Amino acid sequence: MAKTSCCWGGGINPKTDIDLFLIEKKKQNVYLQWCEENLHKVFSFPHIFGKVRFLNKFWKRRVLKNPKLINYFIKEQYDVNIGFLEGISTIYISQKQGGKKIGYIHISLKEIRNNKRDELEARAYLELDSIICVSHYVKQSLLELYPELAHKHIEVIHNPINKDSILQKSQTLLSQAKQRFTFLQVGRLTHQKGLDVLLRANKILQDKGLEYDLWLLGEGERYKKELDSMIEAQGVKNVKFLGFCENPYPYIKMCDCMVLASYYEGYGLVLAEACVLGKAIIASDIPTSKEILHNEVLGDCGAFFASGDEVSLAQSMQEIYSQETRRNELEAKALEHSQCFSVAKAAESLESLL
Repeated sequence: MAKTSCCWGGGINPKTDIDLFLIEKKKQNVYLQWCEENLHKVFSFPHIFGKVRFLNKFWKRRVLKNPKLINYFIKEQYDVNIGFLEGISTIYISQKQGGKKIGYIHISLKEIRNNKRDELEARAYLELDSIICVSHYVKQSLLELYPELAHKHIEVIHNPINKDSILQKSQTLLSQAKQRFTFLQVGRLTHQKGLDVLLRANKILQDKGLEYDLWLLGEGERYKKELDSMIEAQGVKNVKFLGFCENPYPYIKMCDCMVLASYYEGYGLVLAEACVLGKAIIASDIPTSKEILHNEVLGDCGAFFASGDEVSLAQSMQEIYSQETRRNELEAKALEHSQCFSVAKAAESLESLL
């Protein structure tokens, strides 16, 4: 959950104007050190039960039952308060005293909630002054689940892309070498990412004798066990799990084709990042992927397959694998389309709203 205090005169200075309140502060969090070095203050609930995690979690849930208690733990009042994630953080922010209240939605709530309303969440969103959605589909999903929010100020601001940083980080040398044509999917190892579809499509192509590697970059030990069992049952040998990597860009740069087989996404940021690196892209035909990869002049800047359909995905993968002309066309389109992504534009929209 992020809380922001704004300096209205000369813009926002994170070092002096932004405090970050974490519902749970974990030392292993990848970006914690950056936040502590670059923001004014980073703090969290006191762990009144020491290291007994389940008791601390139970206690925070008790606070959630009475979210007005957030004012006891965060006594300072701010110009702007942002609930940066769906659920608990938004519910807390809705009860924070003083200042403007903003909710940030990164996912399709209708899918993630299995089309079931959460009345506590609905009341929280009604208390907000503004809501930011990372894509038009996320906004549509929100209103389908909670139509009473139609009168609220809801703004779509795409997640920002720092192209210079991506290009610079992509130059990092890897110990992992690419031996042959390689497909890559980047993201958490969860069912949402459509990895089961990707593995079934891979099996189809392996049975045809196509020679390539499939790299999966991301973590998720619980679901990985299911994927390992699936791979073992298929008897394929070309799948490699690379685990979590703080800097995925050298892998994206190295691969021949990026794949995003997700069943749904709030905003598939990795697609925009792949465009910056000029990669041929295959994506499921979900609304957010089409939103990211469509260009008014160039048309579709990626190859789409029918979501959940391994035969359709296998056909797209085989096309990219075997047709160099098609692959080069998509690479050129992706690179040109990347000019549409601007961190400055997103920052300007966000700062204007704040």
